[in-house]
Amino acid sequence: MTQTVVSAVYGKTSPDGTATGPTTSPSLGTSVAGQSIYVAVFGFGAAFNLTAVTDSKGNTYTRDKVVGAAGVPNCAIYSCDQITNAGASHTVTVTQSAIAGKCIGAFLVSGSSAAPSFDKDANASSASSPMVTGTTATLSQADELVIAVGSIADTGSNGTLTETGGYTLVGENENVLDLIGSIVYKIVTATTAVSCSWTWSAGMSDSRACIATYKADLGGAGLDVPLLRPTPQFNVHRM
Repeated sequence: MTQTVVSAVYGKTSPDGTATGPTTSPSLGTSVAGQSIYVAVFGFGAAFNLTAVTDSKGNTYTRDKVVGAAGVPNCAIYSCDQITNAGASHTVTVTQSAIAGKCIGAFLVSGSSAAPSFDKDANASSASSPMVTGTTATLSQADELVIAVGSIADTGSNGTLTETGGYTLVGENENVLDLIGSIVYKIVTATTAVSCSWTWSAGMSDSRACIATYKADLGGAGLDVPLLRPTPQFNVHRM
């Protein structure tokens, strides 16, 4: 069965990515017990160190993929399969242990498989355009949600990012000198291995990107994620 993404929101610390402290997503709307939430993060900082992903209802998250280190671009993907705590105005918060800018994308999903829904992943780094995730192994089933996230180091020049491969943009930071990155997703209906890449119109010294896939419950009604627009203060798509 074909999955449908219905809700994906995007938020960040500040326009230039220099603010500290937790970053909370716009509301995912009203969640329902049994749905799943996935979170993608990208950022940059001298000691960028993600410490926790939490939400306003008290659910527990697992880090499925992370790439990067202190002083280089970082990105990570988290999941909480089939939440037990749900309700109105559901938000997600990401914290870190040191000063660093970060951007987050959160997905509210129905129809995902029981834990773990996480299936395949890949990551890669690049010192020139395009920024790439690497390619996963063959997927376990033909109905999966694919989330990709990438981050570019301070380039000294403004530029624009363009994702390839049929992905839908959740949010990205571009036309800035730091905290450059993008979060995208798509639904696949074949087991073919997946990857993602972004072209960058300016110079770059370093980039990191990763990708993860999540299985639908083939015995259920497929995967739905209600698409809600971010609140204005977070609506930064293509800056």
